[in-house]
Amino acid sequence: MSHDLNHTCGTCNYWTGDKAKRSGNGECHRLPPAAAGIIQTRHHMTGETQPAIMSGFPSVSAANWCGEYQPELLV
Repeated sequence: MSHDLNHTCGTCNYWTGDKAKRSGNGECHRLPPAAAGIIQTRHHMTGETQPAIMSGFPSVSAANWCGEYQPELLV
C-alpha cells in the first residue's frame, strides 16, 4: 500500500493541533476519548480516596499518518 505524503495528521480534519503551522503535536479526534488508566483521587472535603478513570484523545505528531485520513473541511 502506498501512502500520499500530503495525507498526514497535520492536514487531517480530525487533528486538533496548530493548523496554521501543521507541525508539532496535536490530538486525533477520529474516535471518542479512550480510557488511559485508573488513578486514586482524594475528595477535597472528606479526604476519602476513590478510583477515577483517566481518559483522553491520542496525542499524535502532525507528520504521522493512518488509514482513517479525512481532508480538512474548508469553511
